[in-house]
Amino acid sequence: MAEHNKEEGADISSVGISVGLSILICVSILGYVFTNQKPLNESAFDFNPIEIDASRLSTERNARVGTKKFDMEDPRAKGLLSVMRMANAEQFSTLLTDDEKLKRQTELVHHANQALEQGWFPAFWSIGEILFRECRSELSKVVTQIQKGADPKTFRNAKEYINYREACGDMLPMLFKYNIISERGQWVDTYGPDIADLSLRYSWGFILADRRHPSQQLTPYEYELYEQWRVTNKEGFSREERLKFLGRAKNRIKDFPANLLMAKIQFQDGKSESALKLLTDAEKMNPTDPEIRRLKRYLEKTIKTKAQ
Repeated sequence: MAEHNKEEGADISSVGISVGLSILICVSILGYVFTNQKPLNESAFDFNPIEIDASRLSTERNARVGTKKFDMEDPRAKGLLSVMRMANAEQFSTLLTDDEKLKRQTELVHHANQALEQGWFPAFWSIGEILFRECRSELSKVVTQIQKGADPKTFRNAKEYINYREACGDMLPMLFKYNIISERGQWVDTYGPDIADLSLRYSWGFILADRRHPSQQLTPYEYELYEQWRVTNKEGFSREERLKFLGRAKNRIKDFPANLLMAKIQFQDGKSESALKLLTDAEKMNPTDPEIRRLKRYLEKTIKTKAQ
């Protein structure tokens, strides 16, 4: 028993030494992190790059279409895809009249409603997935050609790009305009292909917007990413547009960081005090968020220094 107590005492001493060393190491690491951390400056109020959780995205998309397998050879599925491809290809034509465009749109909505008979919105989105995959593949080929020096106008009528035109529609101008692709064919954002895909999906949802708004057809994560991208895209959208997107997202998306994003917009507009108030509100809702806390402390110090 005495021997056992001796061994137990030795073990306790060893544990104490180990714990002490661990604490010292942690303190040293934390000290290094804080002392070597770059000081905050105005660049901290830049918008963070979009990051996408591919696993969550896939899980929600699978849940949207469910486990039922829809027959893609069904005339209703094939009919919707056929009309959609025609509508996409016709976007490159300057010969269509407004009446002809309206007629095609009406035809598209009709076929989409027929597709719902196969299994409501899960069927509609299962059909869409075919087009999304095609467009992603065809768009990748087009972007590669632009990087090699091809003129984007080439893709408007060349026979070898008919699959691109039918799968994606006249998508390139939008990708250039909204700063998704540079003029040299480089994706501006790491997740550029995913953002382009989200835009296509949002457009797909508009086919049946009279039944359900696209924001409700996209998965929660898809819509959150889409609005976050639009709100933070300074080069692609005007300030007024981004504020409109922000207001919509605040009302429709649970836990959307509206106050944090609005604080950054206000700061970028030179309104530090308004930004501080928004960060204060944001901190009340997310007291442990490190970014909110750091930005708030920075503004408090900056405003105080200026007032002295």
